[in-house]
Amino acid sequence: MTEAWLGGIAAVLSLVGWALVARGAWGLAQSWLGPIGPQPESAKGALWLALTAGAAAVVVAAGLVPSRGQGLTVPLAWPVLPLGSWALVVAGLGLLSALWRATVAGGPLAATAPWAVATLIAGAWAVADPGEAKLLTGAAVLPWGVLAAVLLLGTGCAALLARADRGSRGRAKGVLRQAALIGASAFFALPVAWMLLTSFREPGDDVGGRLLWLPMVTEQHQYEDPSRPLVGLSVRGRAAQATVLRQEGDTLHLELERPYPLRGERLSVPAVATQPLLRSADVVTARIDGREERAFVIGRLVGGRAEVETFATGERTTLEPGAFTPVRRPGLRGETYGEALEWLPESTDSGLVTLSNSLWLAGLSVVGTVLSCSFAAYGFARMRFPGRAALFALLLATLMLPSAVTLVPKFLLWRSLGAVDTLVPVWLPTFFGSAFFVFLLRQAFLTVPRELEDAAKIDGCTPVRTYWSVVLPQVRPVLAVVAVWTFIGAWNDFLGPLVYVSSPERLPVAYALQLFHADRGSDAALAMAAATLSTVPVFLVFLVGLRALSDGLVWAGLAGKS
Repeated sequence: MTEAWLGGIAAVLSLVGWALVARGAWGLAQSWLGPIGPQPESAKGALWLALTAGAAAVVVAAGLVPSRGQGLTVPLAWPVLPLGSWALVVAGLGLLSALWRATVAGGPLAATAPWAVATLIAGAWAVADPGEAKLLTGAAVLPWGVLAAVLLLGTGCAALLARADRGSRGRAKGVLRQAALIGASAFFALPVAWMLLTSFREPGDDVGGRLLWLPMVTEQHQYEDPSRPLVGLSVRGRAAQATVLRQEGDTLHLELERPYPLRGERLSVPAVATQPLLRSADVVTARIDGREERAFVIGRLVGGRAEVETFATGERTTLEPGAFTPVRRPGLRGETYGEALEWLPESTDSGLVTLSNSLWLAGLSVVGTVLSCSFAAYGFARMRFPGRAALFALLLATLMLPSAVTLVPKFLLWRSLGAVDTLVPVWLPTFFGSAFFVFLLRQAFLTVPRELEDAAKIDGCTPVRTYWSVVLPQVRPVLAVVAVWTFIGAWNDFLGPLVYVSSPERLPVAYALQLFHADRGSDAALAMAAATLSTVPVFLVFLVGLRALSDGLVWAGLAGKS
Protein backbone atom coordinates (compact mmCIF):
# COMPACT_ATOMS: atom_id res chain seq x y z
CA MET A 1 0.00 0.00 0.00
CA THR A 2 1.56 3.25 -1.11
CA GLU A 3 1.64 6.55 0.75
CA ALA A 4 -1.00 8.00 -1.57
CA TRP A 5 -3.46 5.23 -0.79
CA LEU A 6 -2.65 5.36 2.93
CA GLY A 7 -3.29 9.08 2.81
CA GLY A 8 -6.56 8.52 0.99
CA ILE A 9 -7.74 6.00 3.56
CA ALA A 10 -6.76 8.30 6.43
CA ALA A 11 -8.60 11.20 4.81
CA VAL A 12 -11.72 9.11 4.23
CA LEU A 13 -11.66 7.99 7.88
CA SER A 14 -11.35 11.65 8.89
CA LEU A 15 -14.39 12.51 6.78
CA VAL A 16 -16.38 9.68 8.35
CA GLY A 17 -15.30 10.83 11.80
CA TRP A 18 -16.46 14.38 11.13
CA ALA A 19 -19.74 13.03 9.78
CA LEU A 20 -20.33 11.04 12.98
CA VAL A 21 -19.45 14.09 15.07
CA ALA A 22 -21.90 16.20 13.08
CA ARG A 23 -24.64 13.62 13.48
CA GLY A 24 -23.99 13.39 17.22
CA ALA A 25 -24.12 17.17 17.53
CA TRP A 26 -27.40 17.20 15.63
CA GLY A 27 -28.88 14.59 17.99
CA LEU A 28 -27.67 16.55 21.03
CA ALA A 29 -29.18 19.76 19.67
CA GLN A 30 -32.51 18.01 19.11
CA SER A 31 -32.44 16.67 22.68
CA TRP A 32 -31.83 20.11 24.18
CA LEU A 33 -33.79 22.34 21.80
CA GLY A 34 -36.52 19.96 20.66
CA PRO A 35 -37.30 18.92 17.08
CA ILE A 36 -35.44 20.94 14.47
CA GLY A 37 -36.73 21.10 10.91
CA PRO A 38 -38.91 18.49 9.19
CA GLN A 39 -39.18 15.25 11.14
CA PRO A 40 -41.23 12.73 9.11
CA GLU A 41 -39.74 9.27 8.52
CA SER A 42 -39.17 10.02 4.85
CA ALA A 43 -36.77 12.86 5.69
CA LYS A 44 -34.23 10.72 7.59
CA GLY A 45 -32.27 9.67 4.53
CA ALA A 46 -32.10 13.22 3.18
CA LEU A 47 -31.13 14.50 6.63
CA TRP A 48 -28.22 12.03 6.89
CA LEU A 49 -27.12 12.98 3.37
CA ALA A 50 -27.12 16.65 4.30
CA LEU A 51 -25.14 15.94 7.46
CA THR A 52 -22.53 13.96 5.52
CA ALA A 53 -22.13 16.72 2.94
CA GLY A 54 -21.97 19.31 5.71
CA ALA A 55 -19.29 17.37 7.56
CA ALA A 56 -17.24 17.09 4.39
CA ALA A 57 -17.59 20.85 3.89
CA VAL A 58 -16.46 21.46 7.48
CA VAL A 59 -13.32 19.37 6.93
CA VAL A 60 -12.54 21.14 3.67
CA ALA A 61 -13.06 24.55 5.24
CA ALA A 62 -11.12 23.61 8.37
CA GLY A 63 -7.74 23.07 6.79
CA LEU A 64 -7.58 21.21 3.52
CA VAL A 65 -4.94 22.83 1.36
CA PRO A 66 -4.04 22.10 -2.27
CA SER A 67 -0.93 19.92 -2.50
CA ARG A 68 0.85 21.00 -5.69
CA GLY A 69 -1.97 19.72 -7.88
CA GLN A 70 -1.78 16.17 -6.54
CA GLY A 71 -4.83 16.39 -4.29
CA LEU A 72 -5.89 17.65 -0.89
CA THR A 73 -3.66 17.59 2.17
CA VAL A 74 -5.57 16.50 5.26
CA PRO A 75 -3.91 17.55 8.54
CA LEU A 76 -3.81 14.62 10.99
CA ALA A 77 -3.08 14.53 14.71
CA TRP A 78 -3.11 11.82 17.38
CA PRO A 79 -2.32 12.26 21.10
CA VAL A 80 0.19 9.94 22.78
CA LEU A 81 -0.70 9.77 26.48
CA PRO A 82 0.34 7.60 29.46
CA LEU A 83 -1.99 4.76 30.42
CA GLY A 84 -3.34 6.66 33.40
CA SER A 85 -4.25 9.64 31.24
CA TRP A 86 -6.09 7.38 28.78
CA ALA A 87 -8.00 5.86 31.69
CA LEU A 88 -8.92 9.35 32.86
CA VAL A 89 -10.15 10.28 29.37
CA VAL A 90 -12.31 7.15 29.12
CA ALA A 91 -13.71 7.49 32.63
CA GLY A 92 -14.38 11.20 32.11
CA LEU A 93 -16.30 10.52 28.90
CA GLY A 94 -18.30 7.85 30.69
CA LEU A 95 -19.10 10.28 33.51
CA LEU A 96 -20.23 12.97 31.08
CA SER A 97 -22.40 10.47 29.25
CA ALA A 98 -23.98 9.27 32.51
CA LEU A 99 -24.63 12.86 33.62
CA TRP A 100 -26.22 13.63 30.26
CA ARG A 101 -28.54 10.62 30.54
CA ALA A 102 -29.44 11.53 34.12
CA THR A 103 -30.19 15.21 33.44
CA VAL A 104 -31.54 15.18 29.88
CA ALA A 105 -32.88 11.69 29.24
CA GLY A 106 -34.39 11.32 32.70
CA GLY A 107 -32.23 8.43 33.85
CA PRO A 108 -31.33 7.61 37.47
CA LEU A 109 -28.74 9.91 39.01
CA ALA A 110 -27.26 6.98 40.93
CA ALA A 111 -25.93 5.58 37.64
CA THR A 112 -23.31 8.32 37.62
CA ALA A 113 -21.72 7.13 40.90
CA PRO A 114 -19.59 4.28 39.41
CA TRP A 115 -18.30 6.58 36.70
CA ALA A 116 -17.50 9.28 39.25
CA VAL A 117 -15.50 6.77 41.34
CA ALA A 118 -13.72 5.53 38.22
CA THR A 119 -12.88 9.12 37.24
CA LEU A 120 -11.40 9.84 40.69
CA ILE A 121 -9.29 6.66 40.58
CA ALA A 122 -8.10 7.40 37.04
CA GLY A 123 -7.31 10.99 38.03
CA ALA A 124 -5.21 9.81 40.95
CA TRP A 125 -3.46 7.35 38.64
CA ALA A 126 -2.72 10.09 36.11
CA VAL A 127 -1.32 12.39 38.81
CA ALA A 128 0.81 9.65 40.40
CA ASP A 129 2.24 8.53 37.04
CA PRO A 130 2.13 11.57 34.75
CA GLY A 131 4.51 10.20 32.13
CA GLU A 132 5.14 12.10 28.91
CA ALA A 133 2.35 13.37 26.69
CA LYS A 134 2.87 14.49 23.13
CA LEU A 135 0.92 15.05 19.97
CA LEU A 136 1.83 13.24 16.77
CA THR A 137 1.10 15.47 13.81
CA GLY A 138 1.33 14.94 10.11
CA ALA A 139 -0.64 15.12 6.90
CA ALA A 140 -2.15 12.74 4.38
CA VAL A 141 -2.60 13.51 0.69
CA LEU A 142 -5.99 12.58 -0.75
CA PRO A 143 -5.74 12.50 -4.57
CA TRP A 144 -8.40 14.44 -6.44
CA GLY A 145 -9.64 11.37 -8.25
CA VAL A 146 -10.01 9.38 -5.00
CA LEU A 147 -11.76 12.32 -3.33
CA ALA A 148 -14.22 12.69 -6.19
CA ALA A 149 -14.90 8.95 -6.31
CA VAL A 150 -15.52 8.74 -2.56
CA LEU A 151 -17.84 11.75 -2.52
CA LEU A 152 -19.79 10.55 -5.56
CA LEU A 153 -20.04 7.02 -4.20
CA GLY A 154 -21.14 8.17 -0.75
CA THR A 155 -23.63 10.67 -2.14
CA GLY A 156 -25.07 8.13 -4.55
CA CYS A 157 -25.45 5.42 -1.91
CA ALA A 158 -27.03 7.85 0.56
CA ALA A 159 -29.42 9.08 -2.14
CA LEU A 160 -30.44 5.51 -3.02
CA LEU A 161 -31.09 4.66 0.61
CA ALA A 162 -33.07 7.89 1.08
CA ARG A 163 -35.12 7.07 -2.01
CA ALA A 164 -35.74 3.53 -0.78
CA ASP A 165 -36.90 4.79 2.63
CA ARG A 166 -38.98 7.64 1.21
CA GLY A 167 -41.35 6.25 -1.32
CA SER A 168 -40.39 2.89 -2.83
CA ARG A 169 -42.29 -0.28 -2.12
CA GLY A 170 -41.79 -3.97 -2.73
CA ARG A 171 -39.31 -4.97 -5.42
CA ALA A 172 -38.24 -1.40 -6.22
CA LYS A 173 -37.28 -0.81 -2.59
CA GLY A 174 -35.22 -4.00 -2.52
CA VAL A 175 -33.46 -3.09 -5.76
CA LEU A 176 -32.54 0.35 -4.47
CA ARG A 177 -31.21 -1.06 -1.19
CA GLN A 178 -29.13 -3.67 -2.97
CA ALA A 179 -27.73 -1.05 -5.35
CA ALA A 180 -26.73 1.12 -2.39
CA LEU A 181 -25.08 -1.81 -0.62
CA ILE A 182 -23.21 -2.86 -3.75
CA GLY A 183 -21.99 0.69 -4.29
CA ALA A 184 -20.80 0.97 -0.70
CA SER A 185 -19.05 -2.41 -0.82
CA ALA A 186 -17.23 -1.38 -4.00
CA PHE A 187 -15.16 1.06 -1.96
CA PHE A 188 -14.02 -1.72 0.41
CA ALA A 189 -13.17 -3.91 -2.59
CA LEU A 190 -10.59 -1.42 -3.86
CA PRO A 191 -7.65 -3.03 -1.97
CA VAL A 192 -8.58 -6.43 -3.43
CA ALA A 193 -8.80 -4.91 -6.91
CA TRP A 194 -5.41 -3.26 -6.42
CA MET A 195 -3.90 -6.59 -5.33
CA LEU A 196 -5.30 -8.50 -8.32
CA LEU A 197 -4.48 -5.90 -10.96
CA THR A 198 -0.99 -5.39 -9.55
CA SER A 199 -0.36 -9.14 -9.63
CA PHE A 200 -0.93 -9.12 -13.41
CA ARG A 201 1.54 -6.31 -14.01
CA GLU A 202 4.96 -6.87 -15.46
CA PRO A 203 7.74 -7.20 -12.84
CA GLY A 204 9.52 -3.89 -12.48
CA ASP A 205 6.62 -2.00 -14.07
CA ASP A 206 6.52 1.15 -11.92
CA VAL A 207 3.22 3.03 -12.04
CA GLY A 208 3.94 5.23 -9.03
CA GLY A 209 1.73 3.23 -6.69
CA ARG A 210 -1.42 4.10 -8.64
CA LEU A 211 -4.26 1.66 -9.20
CA LEU A 212 -3.73 0.50 -12.77
CA TRP A 213 -7.26 -0.06 -14.07
CA LEU A 214 -6.03 -1.10 -17.54
CA PRO A 215 -2.91 -3.28 -17.15
CA MET A 216 -0.49 -3.18 -20.07
CA VAL A 217 1.86 -5.92 -21.30
CA THR A 218 4.86 -5.60 -23.57
CA GLU A 219 4.57 -7.44 -26.88
CA GLN A 220 6.91 -10.44 -27.03
CA HIS A 221 8.82 -12.04 -29.92
CA GLN A 222 10.17 -15.59 -29.91
CA TYR A 223 13.55 -16.04 -31.59
CA GLU A 224 16.56 -18.33 -31.69
CA ASP A 225 19.91 -16.87 -30.71
CA PRO A 226 22.84 -18.94 -32.08
CA SER A 227 25.32 -16.99 -29.96
CA ARG A 228 23.46 -17.84 -26.72
CA PRO A 229 21.52 -21.09 -27.23
CA LEU A 230 18.78 -21.70 -24.68
CA VAL A 231 17.90 -25.23 -23.56
CA GLY A 232 15.43 -26.74 -21.13
CA LEU A 233 16.27 -29.46 -18.62
CA SER A 234 15.39 -30.81 -15.20
CA VAL A 235 17.51 -29.81 -12.19
CA ARG A 236 16.86 -31.59 -8.92
CA GLY A 237 13.31 -32.35 -9.95
CA ARG A 238 12.51 -28.76 -11.09
CA ALA A 239 12.04 -27.54 -14.65
CA ALA A 240 14.91 -25.21 -15.56
CA GLN A 241 16.30 -23.14 -18.43
CA ALA A 242 19.99 -22.65 -19.10
CA THR A 243 22.35 -20.94 -21.54
CA VAL A 244 24.82 -23.15 -23.39
CA LEU A 245 28.32 -21.86 -22.64
CA ARG A 246 30.13 -24.46 -24.76
CA GLN A 247 29.81 -27.99 -26.00
CA GLU A 248 32.43 -30.71 -25.66
CA GLY A 249 31.37 -33.80 -27.56
CA ASP A 250 28.07 -34.97 -26.13
CA THR A 251 28.43 -32.84 -22.99
CA LEU A 252 26.95 -29.35 -22.61
CA HIS A 253 28.38 -26.84 -20.17
CA LEU A 254 25.45 -24.72 -18.98
CA GLU A 255 24.68 -21.68 -16.87
CA LEU A 256 21.21 -21.69 -15.31
CA GLU A 257 18.83 -18.79 -15.97
CA ARG A 258 15.68 -20.19 -14.37
CA PRO A 259 14.42 -20.91 -11.77
CA TYR A 260 15.59 -17.57 -10.50
CA PRO A 261 17.02 -18.71 -7.12
CA LEU A 262 19.45 -20.96 -9.08
CA ARG A 263 20.45 -18.29 -11.60
CA GLY A 264 24.19 -18.26 -12.27
CA GLU A 265 24.79 -21.84 -11.15
CA ARG A 266 26.90 -23.80 -13.65
CA LEU A 267 26.71 -27.51 -14.44
CA SER A 268 27.53 -30.03 -17.14
CA VAL A 269 24.93 -32.45 -18.51
CA PRO A 270 24.61 -34.81 -21.51
CA ALA A 271 23.15 -33.16 -24.59
CA VAL A 272 20.39 -35.79 -24.79
CA ALA A 273 19.05 -34.59 -21.40
CA THR A 274 18.22 -31.15 -22.83
CA GLN A 275 15.88 -29.75 -25.44
CA PRO A 276 16.31 -26.51 -27.44
CA LEU A 277 14.10 -23.56 -26.53
CA LEU A 278 13.31 -20.18 -28.09
CA ARG A 279 14.10 -16.97 -26.28
CA SER A 280 11.45 -14.33 -25.60
CA ALA A 281 12.31 -10.69 -26.27
CA ASP A 282 10.51 -7.36 -25.81
CA VAL A 283 9.31 -5.70 -29.01
CA VAL A 284 10.20 -2.00 -29.31
CA THR A 285 9.93 0.82 -31.80
CA ALA A 286 12.93 3.04 -32.52
CA ARG A 287 14.17 5.51 -35.11
CA ILE A 288 17.12 3.91 -36.88
CA ASP A 289 18.87 5.68 -39.76
CA GLY A 290 16.10 8.26 -39.94
CA ARG A 291 13.19 5.81 -40.23
CA GLU A 292 10.80 4.27 -37.73
CA GLU A 293 11.61 0.59 -37.20
CA ARG A 294 10.15 -2.28 -35.20
CA ALA A 295 12.77 -4.35 -33.42
CA PHE A 296 13.20 -6.74 -30.54
CA VAL A 297 15.65 -6.49 -27.68
CA ILE A 298 18.30 -9.21 -27.71
CA GLY A 299 20.34 -7.89 -24.80
CA ARG A 300 20.41 -5.26 -22.07
CA LEU A 301 23.67 -3.35 -21.63
CA VAL A 302 25.15 -1.19 -18.88
CA GLY A 303 23.59 2.24 -18.44
CA GLY A 304 20.13 1.33 -19.72
CA ARG A 305 21.27 0.79 -23.30
CA ALA A 306 19.78 -2.06 -25.34
CA GLU A 307 21.00 -4.17 -28.23
CA VAL A 308 18.17 -4.70 -30.71
CA GLU A 309 17.57 -6.53 -33.98
CA THR A 310 15.16 -5.07 -36.53
CA PHE A 311 12.37 -7.15 -38.05
CA ALA A 312 12.72 -5.73 -41.56
CA THR A 313 16.44 -6.19 -42.23
CA GLY A 314 17.73 -8.24 -39.29
CA GLU A 315 20.25 -5.48 -38.57
CA ARG A 316 21.64 -5.35 -35.04
CA THR A 317 22.40 -2.06 -33.35
CA THR A 318 22.82 -0.54 -29.91
CA LEU A 319 20.33 2.11 -28.77
CA GLU A 320 20.77 4.65 -26.01
CA PRO A 321 18.20 4.99 -23.20
CA GLY A 322 15.14 6.89 -24.43
CA ALA A 323 15.82 6.10 -28.07
CA PHE A 324 13.40 3.17 -28.11
CA THR A 325 9.84 2.67 -26.87
CA PRO A 326 8.39 -0.72 -25.84
CA VAL A 327 5.31 -1.80 -27.78
CA ARG A 328 2.62 -2.26 -25.16
CA ARG A 329 -1.01 -3.33 -25.37
CA PRO A 330 -3.77 -3.89 -22.82
CA GLY A 331 -3.55 -7.34 -21.28
CA LEU A 332 -2.84 -9.45 -18.20
CA ARG A 333 0.53 -11.05 -17.60
CA GLY A 334 -0.23 -14.42 -16.04
CA GLU A 335 3.44 -15.48 -16.06
CA THR A 336 3.94 -13.42 -12.90
CA TYR A 337 2.30 -16.15 -10.82
CA GLY A 338 4.70 -18.80 -12.13
CA GLU A 339 7.66 -16.55 -11.48
CA ALA A 340 6.43 -15.90 -7.94
CA LEU A 341 6.36 -19.65 -7.26
CA GLU A 342 9.88 -19.97 -8.70
CA TRP A 343 11.25 -17.56 -6.11
CA LEU A 344 10.13 -19.80 -3.24
CA PRO A 345 12.86 -21.88 -1.57
CA GLU A 346 13.73 -25.11 -3.35
CA SER A 347 12.61 -27.16 -0.33
CA THR A 348 9.01 -25.93 -0.76
CA ASP A 349 8.64 -27.67 -4.17
CA SER A 350 7.17 -24.54 -5.80
CA GLY A 351 4.85 -23.96 -2.87
CA LEU A 352 3.25 -27.43 -2.75
CA VAL A 353 4.97 -28.31 0.52
CA THR A 354 3.90 -25.10 2.25
CA LEU A 355 0.37 -25.52 0.88
CA SER A 356 0.08 -29.06 2.24
CA ASN A 357 1.50 -27.92 5.61
CA SER A 358 -1.08 -25.13 5.90
CA LEU A 359 -3.97 -27.34 4.80
CA TRP A 360 -2.93 -29.99 7.33
CA LEU A 361 -2.54 -27.38 10.06
CA ALA A 362 -5.84 -25.62 9.30
CA GLY A 363 -7.78 -28.87 8.87
CA LEU A 364 -6.63 -30.33 12.19
CA SER A 365 -7.26 -26.99 13.92
CA VAL A 366 -10.85 -26.92 12.62
CA VAL A 367 -11.53 -30.50 13.71
CA GLY A 368 -9.94 -29.99 17.12
CA THR A 369 -11.66 -26.67 17.81
CA VAL A 370 -15.14 -27.76 16.73
CA LEU A 371 -15.06 -31.05 18.64
CA SER A 372 -13.46 -29.84 21.87
CA CYS A 373 -15.30 -26.52 22.12
CA SER A 374 -18.72 -28.00 21.30
CA PHE A 375 -18.24 -30.82 23.81
CA ALA A 376 -17.15 -28.45 26.58
CA ALA A 377 -19.90 -25.96 25.72
CA TYR A 378 -22.54 -28.71 25.87
CA GLY A 379 -21.34 -29.67 29.33
CA PHE A 380 -21.53 -26.08 30.59
CA ALA A 381 -24.93 -25.51 28.98
CA ARG A 382 -26.76 -28.77 29.82
CA MET A 383 -24.90 -30.69 32.53
CA ARG A 384 -25.41 -29.89 36.20
CA PHE A 385 -22.38 -30.46 38.43
CA PRO A 386 -20.83 -28.74 41.48
CA GLY A 387 -18.73 -25.69 40.65
CA ARG A 388 -20.06 -25.30 37.12
CA ALA A 389 -20.47 -21.53 37.39
CA ALA A 390 -17.04 -21.08 38.99
CA LEU A 391 -15.35 -23.19 36.32
CA PHE A 392 -17.10 -21.27 33.56
CA ALA A 393 -16.05 -17.96 35.11
CA LEU A 394 -12.47 -19.25 35.33
CA LEU A 395 -12.65 -20.25 31.67
CA LEU A 396 -13.79 -16.77 30.67
CA ALA A 397 -11.08 -15.23 32.83
CA THR A 398 -8.46 -16.87 30.60
CA LEU A 399 -9.60 -14.54 27.81
CA MET A 400 -7.95 -11.68 29.70
CA LEU A 401 -4.60 -13.50 29.81
CA PRO A 402 -2.33 -12.21 27.01
CA SER A 403 -0.94 -14.96 24.81
CA ALA A 404 2.55 -13.48 25.12
CA VAL A 405 2.57 -14.33 28.84
CA THR A 406 2.34 -18.07 28.15
CA LEU A 407 4.59 -18.09 25.08
CA VAL A 408 7.85 -18.99 26.84
CA PRO A 409 6.35 -21.61 29.25
CA LYS A 410 4.61 -23.31 26.32
CA PHE A 411 7.81 -23.37 24.30
CA LEU A 412 9.74 -24.94 27.21
CA LEU A 413 6.98 -27.52 27.64
CA TRP A 414 6.95 -28.54 23.98
CA ARG A 415 10.73 -28.60 23.88
CA SER A 416 10.79 -31.01 26.82
CA LEU A 417 8.33 -33.21 24.89
CA GLY A 418 10.57 -33.16 21.80
CA ALA A 419 7.94 -31.49 19.60
CA VAL A 420 9.98 -28.43 18.56
CA ASP A 421 10.54 -28.03 14.81
CA THR A 422 7.18 -29.64 14.10
CA LEU A 423 3.66 -28.30 13.64
CA VAL A 424 2.34 -30.39 16.56
CA PRO A 425 2.57 -27.49 19.10
CA VAL A 426 0.47 -25.37 16.73
CA TRP A 427 -2.47 -27.72 16.05
CA LEU A 428 -2.58 -30.04 19.06
CA PRO A 429 -3.68 -27.32 21.57
CA THR A 430 -6.85 -26.80 19.51
CA PHE A 431 -8.09 -30.18 20.81
CA PHE A 432 -8.15 -28.65 24.30
CA GLY A 433 -10.68 -25.96 23.44
CA SER A 434 -10.84 -22.19 23.07
CA ALA A 435 -12.51 -20.05 25.72
CA PHE A 436 -14.16 -17.72 23.23
CA PHE A 437 -15.63 -20.49 21.08
CA VAL A 438 -16.76 -22.42 24.18
CA PHE A 439 -18.64 -19.32 25.31
CA LEU A 440 -20.12 -18.80 21.82
CA LEU A 441 -21.31 -22.40 21.52
CA ARG A 442 -22.62 -22.47 25.08
CA GLN A 443 -24.86 -19.51 24.29
CA ALA A 444 -26.04 -21.35 21.18
CA PHE A 445 -26.81 -24.55 23.12
CA LEU A 446 -28.85 -22.57 25.66
CA THR A 447 -31.31 -21.61 22.91
CA VAL A 448 -32.04 -25.24 21.98
CA PRO A 449 -35.37 -26.36 23.55
CA ARG A 450 -34.92 -28.87 26.36
CA GLU A 451 -37.94 -30.79 25.07
CA LEU A 452 -35.71 -32.24 22.35
CA GLU A 453 -33.35 -33.69 24.96
CA ASP A 454 -36.24 -35.02 27.02
CA ALA A 455 -37.60 -36.80 23.95
CA ALA A 456 -34.14 -38.26 23.25
CA LYS A 457 -33.88 -39.55 26.81
CA ILE A 458 -37.27 -41.24 26.48
CA ASP A 459 -35.99 -42.93 23.30
CA GLY A 460 -33.02 -44.24 25.27
CA CYS A 461 -30.28 -41.92 24.05
CA THR A 462 -27.22 -41.48 26.24
CA PRO A 463 -25.95 -37.96 26.96
CA VAL A 464 -23.20 -38.36 24.35
CA ARG A 465 -25.70 -39.60 21.73
CA THR A 466 -28.04 -36.74 22.60
CA TYR A 467 -25.18 -34.26 22.20
CA TRP A 468 -24.06 -35.73 18.85
CA SER A 469 -27.37 -36.60 17.17
CA VAL A 470 -29.91 -34.20 18.66
CA VAL A 471 -28.37 -30.98 20.00
CA LEU A 472 -25.35 -30.54 17.73
CA PRO A 473 -27.35 -30.46 14.45
CA GLN A 474 -29.54 -27.69 15.88
CA VAL A 475 -26.58 -25.29 16.07
CA ARG A 476 -25.00 -26.21 12.72
CA PRO A 477 -24.84 -22.54 11.55
CA VAL A 478 -22.85 -21.57 14.64
CA LEU A 479 -20.54 -24.56 14.12
CA ALA A 480 -19.94 -23.33 10.57
CA VAL A 481 -19.00 -19.89 11.90
CA VAL A 482 -16.56 -21.46 14.36
CA ALA A 483 -15.06 -23.64 11.62
CA VAL A 484 -14.56 -20.77 9.16
CA TRP A 485 -13.05 -18.48 11.81
CA THR A 486 -10.73 -21.23 12.98
CA PHE A 487 -9.62 -22.03 9.44
CA ILE A 488 -8.83 -18.40 8.67
CA GLY A 489 -6.99 -17.97 11.97
CA ALA A 490 -4.91 -21.12 11.47
CA TRP A 491 -4.18 -20.25 7.84
CA ASN A 492 -2.96 -16.76 8.75
CA ASP A 493 -1.10 -17.83 11.90
CA PHE A 494 2.45 -16.51 11.68
CA LEU A 495 3.68 -16.37 15.28
CA GLY A 496 3.08 -20.05 16.12
CA PRO A 497 5.15 -21.51 13.26
CA LEU A 498 7.75 -18.78 13.78
CA VAL A 499 8.30 -19.90 17.39
CA TYR A 500 8.29 -23.67 16.93
CA VAL A 501 9.35 -24.39 13.32
CA SER A 502 12.82 -23.89 11.86
CA SER A 503 12.98 -26.35 8.93
CA PRO A 504 11.91 -24.88 5.55
CA GLU A 505 10.07 -28.07 4.57
CA ARG A 506 7.69 -27.63 7.54
CA LEU A 507 6.82 -23.99 6.91
CA PRO A 508 3.16 -23.02 6.38
CA VAL A 509 2.01 -20.50 3.80
CA ALA A 510 1.96 -17.50 6.18
CA TYR A 511 5.62 -17.93 7.13
CA ALA A 512 6.74 -18.70 3.57
CA LEU A 513 4.92 -15.58 2.36
CA GLN A 514 6.80 -13.47 4.89
CA LEU A 515 10.11 -14.91 3.69
CA PHE A 516 9.09 -14.18 0.11
CA HIS A 517 8.28 -10.56 0.91
CA ALA A 518 11.59 -10.15 2.70
CA ASP A 519 13.37 -11.38 -0.43
CA ARG A 520 11.24 -10.04 -3.31
CA GLY A 521 8.91 -7.54 -1.63
CA SER A 522 10.41 -4.67 -3.63
CA ASP A 523 8.75 -6.03 -6.79
CA ALA A 524 5.08 -5.19 -6.35
CA ALA A 525 3.87 -7.53 -9.10
CA LEU A 526 5.60 -10.61 -7.66
CA ALA A 527 4.61 -9.71 -4.09
CA MET A 528 0.95 -9.29 -4.99
CA ALA A 529 0.97 -12.49 -7.05
CA ALA A 530 2.27 -14.41 -4.03
CA ALA A 531 -0.31 -12.72 -1.77
CA THR A 532 -3.11 -13.58 -4.20
CA LEU A 533 -2.08 -17.24 -4.32
CA SER A 534 -2.01 -17.39 -0.52
CA THR A 535 -5.58 -16.03 -0.25
CA VAL A 536 -7.17 -18.42 -2.77
CA PRO A 537 -7.82 -21.27 -0.25
CA VAL A 538 -9.30 -18.83 2.26
CA PHE A 539 -11.53 -17.38 -0.46
CA LEU A 540 -12.72 -20.86 -1.45
CA VAL A 541 -13.48 -21.77 2.18
CA PHE A 542 -15.41 -18.52 2.55
CA LEU A 543 -17.45 -19.27 -0.59
CA VAL A 544 -18.22 -22.79 0.63
CA GLY A 545 -19.21 -21.54 4.08
CA LEU A 546 -21.01 -18.40 2.89
CA ARG A 547 -24.44 -19.99 3.05
CA ALA A 548 -23.73 -21.38 6.51
CA LEU A 549 -22.43 -17.99 7.69
CA SER A 550 -25.56 -16.21 6.47
CA ASP A 551 -27.73 -18.90 8.09
CA GLY A 552 -25.77 -18.31 11.28
CA LEU A 553 -26.64 -14.61 11.23
CA VAL A 554 -30.32 -15.38 10.62
CA TRP A 555 -30.24 -18.03 13.36
CA ALA A 556 -28.67 -15.57 15.81
CA GLY A 557 -31.36 -12.99 15.01
CA LEU A 558 -34.19 -15.46 15.50
CA ALA A 559 -32.62 -16.78 18.70
CA GLY A 560 -32.34 -13.25 20.04
CA LYS A 561 -36.07 -12.67 19.43
CA SER A 562 -37.17 -15.87 21.13
